[in-house]
Amino acid sequence: MSIETGPVGHAPSATNEPSKPLRRYQDISDEVLDSPWAKKTVLTFDGGGVRGYSSLLILKALMLKIKEIETEGSSSRICSSRDYPWMGAHASSTLASNESIPDDFLPCHYFDYIAGTSTGGLSAIMLGRLRMTVDEALQQYKMFGDNVFGKARQWHARSGLWFPRAKYPSKKARNAFKQIIHNKITEHDRTLPYYQAEMELFKYRKDRTRTIVFSFSVDKKEGVDMGYLWRTYSHESRINISNDTYRPMNPSFAHTIPIWQVARATSAAPSYFEPIKIGDKEHFDGGVFANNPSLRVLEEVRAFHGYSPKIFISIGCGLKTKANENQPRRNSQLQSFSDQIVDSGRRKREALKKWLELLHGVRRFMTDTEGPNGVQGWSNECVTLQIKHRWRLNVEGELAQVALDEWDPPKSGESTLDKITKETDDYLSQPSVKENILEMARELVNIRQERAETERWERFALDVAYHCPESSCQGQHSRGYTTRHEFREHVMFCENDITNDD
Repeated sequence: MSIETGPVGHAPSATNEPSKPLRRYQDISDEVLDSPWAKKTVLTFDGGGVRGYSSLLILKALMLKIKEIETEGSSSRICSSRDYPWMGAHASSTLASNESIPDDFLPCHYFDYIAGTSTGGLSAIMLGRLRMTVDEALQQYKMFGDNVFGKARQWHARSGLWFPRAKYPSKKARNAFKQIIHNKITEHDRTLPYYQAEMELFKYRKDRTRTIVFSFSVDKKEGVDMGYLWRTYSHESRINISNDTYRPMNPSFAHTIPIWQVARATSAAPSYFEPIKIGDKEHFDGGVFANNPSLRVLEEVRAFHGYSPKIFISIGCGLKTKANENQPRRNSQLQSFSDQIVDSGRRKREALKKWLELLHGVRRFMTDTEGPNGVQGWSNECVTLQIKHRWRLNVEGELAQVALDEWDPPKSGESTLDKITKETDDYLSQPSVKENILEMARELVNIRQERAETERWERFALDVAYHCPESSCQGQHSRGYTTRHEFREHVMFCENDITNDD
């Protein structure tokens, strides 16, 4: 009996298979610490508005180094991060030269968890839940900027003449998120209707990269506000196998709401966008709670598995230095607002002053990524847990001075993106940063290649289906099987049927 596959994959027949994948429990289990699958890898993105473009550029540099390592050597058959040794030649391996090979190295093949806050949450959704390449994510980021940041309202809560509404229409953000989702899910089937994007759920397969996104929820009925963690996977209280103090935030099943709603929730920055109501809760930008989500993600992973991740990479959106903290704030509409307040009524003046102070405090908290709830807390926890392979990548200098919603000129944002790109390129050119990226890439490639020798890799990286060609199996047993384990059980069932018939 031979093995065949459906249109989404292929595999060699059982009779001429060059090697067999490792499928022992100790090779594929999360619980056996020597297993490559127990070497958990985590990637997080800070919130930072348009500066999140820098985070993706940093990740692109890492993915290019990964590709270089994976494909180095004339004898290498790796043409994609999907490839693995025991399946035979990948379809992309038939291409004539490396120059014609598409950029097909996906972050979701190297990270078990991808998490983010605000626009970092959008990056996490694109790379983790939607499984995009970095170039695809950068392209969609530009589209979002053109359609949203380039089209502010004339009168709003952040304008010189205050008006009680958010700076950007929520409808534009909602439509932009739906367009990003639709662009990806119709990648291989352009006939899918647009409303499919509205229905695509955040919940995803538990055997693939897990995506985490943060928002800040307010339940007016119960009078409770709290940070909120959105999951593509289930993490209930009873699942917590850890014996230490780590506990999951709002333990829950995988969230079965549309992706675009989660994207709106994590990016609803006060005064920039209206909050979104989901169920009984209103959700605001996750930066109100944890603009750098690294510490919260570390706690979540530790609570879920009961052990620490092997690799943890945290990417920021621009680090403020003492020099630029002392400089006057550019693009500070809050300051111009304060200067223009003229009101003879003391109560109104005091109320507006308090409102400004509150808004300014929220703004400072939302841009803080380095303190006890950010890098400092995360780094201390990593030391306590003895996580050796941890890195923080963050551009220092002028990048931090780019306003969260700067998009110049409004039609393309080209000037803003050029500024962000230049600052990021200067950072990436530093010898110490190059060395760190090389070390990260080597560690990630080692883990991926170890995993690619196991049977579990097929479920994690590919959409492969197995079909039995035996005529006696046609009918109720002729459906496709997504794992070799399922197919082996089917083969045993068919053999028993044939034996009984004889």
